[in-house]
Amino acid sequence: MLQTTTVEEWLGKGQVLFDSQEYEKAIMAYEQALRIVPQSAEVWAKKGEALSALDRKEEAISAYDEAIKLNPGLAAVWLNKGITLNALNQPEPAITAIESAIAINPSDESAWYHEGVALFLAGKLEESLNAYDQALALNPSTKKAWYSKGVTLHKLGRYKPAVKACDEAIKLDPADAEPWNSKGNILRELERPEEALAAYDAAVKINPGYIEAWCNKGKALMDLALFDESFKAFDEATRINPNGANAWHAKGVALLMSGKYRDALRAFLRATEINPDDATAWYDRGLALIKLGSKEDAAKAFEHVVQIDPKHTKAWKNLGIALDDIGRHEEAVKAYQRAIRTNSNST
Repeated sequence: MLQTTTVEEWLGKGQVLFDSQEYEKAIMAYEQALRIVPQSAEVWAKKGEALSALDRKEEAISAYDEAIKLNPGLAAVWLNKGITLNALNQPEPAITAIESAIAINPSDESAWYHEGVALFLAGKLEESLNAYDQALALNPSTKKAWYSKGVTLHKLGRYKPAVKACDEAIKLDPADAEPWNSKGNILRELERPEEALAAYDAAVKINPGYIEAWCNKGKALMDLALFDESFKAFDEATRINPNGANAWHAKGVALLMSGKYRDALRAFLRATEINPDDATAWYDRGLALIKLGSKEDAAKAFEHVVQIDPKHTKAWKNLGIALDDIGRHEEAVKAYQRAIRTNSNST
């Protein structure tokens, strides 16, 4: 490295390297600075940011903790620690860290937004909404807060205000595909498939590689009984990612609904090959086999479902029917009994 000797020079060099996305070299510069002044909260914080950028999140948290130990009053460090914990799906400690950031700087809309994310991940949806509203009160142009508010309202079943929140996000940035996709999902819940289809069309026009939106477009077309068009949407999703189990499964459902049982079975075979632990795909595979008259193979598929999910009442029931049809009556009775038991336990 260059002949750099002072902490300020190493810190400056680290920042230049960080801005150039040369994160490994940035870390080396920050470590040189720490050799000179190991008690610098600023340098530890910068090292944490570089580690986080490299997805070395546990190390990043350790660096942030060193910075906090040296100077507990740095709101940005608490916030960065919380954001990193969110990325590790550790919402409870993230909430604690971000609340510390908010206590120091309550007017930071970014902190309120990330608090909302942490609360959402923790399943505290009402509190999450309150945090997003705080962020929006501070800055009504916070697009990601509007979008996340829409997602949260959707999860709470408040579909009409969820659509409005997505519309606000779209108004702020019409070229962002995600709010369009989420809006489509909510409109499907409201049984407005034509409008949902228009939203998905906007999403895939903005981002032609958006697999989830292509799958959702296919489902909206299924809602409209436009099966041939839905196949095209699912084909596009599987073309983009041939190993996307969800797309193959969704295509199989469309083919099953349209009476193309052999093609449906091929799609379900592909879905279960990619993700052998998807009980729903195995169940639908069993249904396709029943339609094709392959009762023994259907029984095997339903047996696989109940191995994955022993509480799958419909699978137990259909397993009983399939076993009855192939003459395995005692096993069929046991399957029916399990169906009755799991059904009574779920009510």
